[in-house]
Amino acid sequence: MKKYYSYIKEEYSEEDPHNDPVIQQIKDYLVKENDSGNWKRFIDHQKMGDCQWIVAQIIAKFPEAKKVFGSVHLDEEYTDDEDETYIEISHHWVTIDGINYDFSKGTLKYYISFPTFDLYNPEVIEEWRYHGNFKTDKMYREDL
Repeated sequence: MKKYYSYIKEEYSEEDPHNDPVIQQIKDYLVKENDSGNWKRFIDHQKMGDCQWIVAQIIAKFPEAKKVFGSVHLDEEYTDDEDETYIEISHHWVTIDGINYDFSKGTLKYYISFPTFDLYNPEVIEEWRYHGNFKTDKMYREDL
């Protein structure tokens, strides 16, 4: 059963606003491979750093997806364990047909106040936040 968040309301909806079969296949694959049960649980249980292995899973199974490594602009400054302060953090996402998709927005939920419909939607709505530095279908530079 498909589960989506409405773009107009921040309510849970069963209808896919985009009806994109590849995006749904990726979501279904990630939920199944990670034994999450459903998409919301998959996103809600993500932790900082999970974006890299999520992207690795996607590009290994879906050749149309290209890995992007870059940075994401945060709502507020972030201070790490070494007292370094950042307004952007490193992140991984994918592009499909030139469109950015972030299947690991859950890793950013403590740093970006996503509206409910955006957190669970893999399409990147706020493009200005994402600054890609490196795109490839390989996960590691030594694979190039």
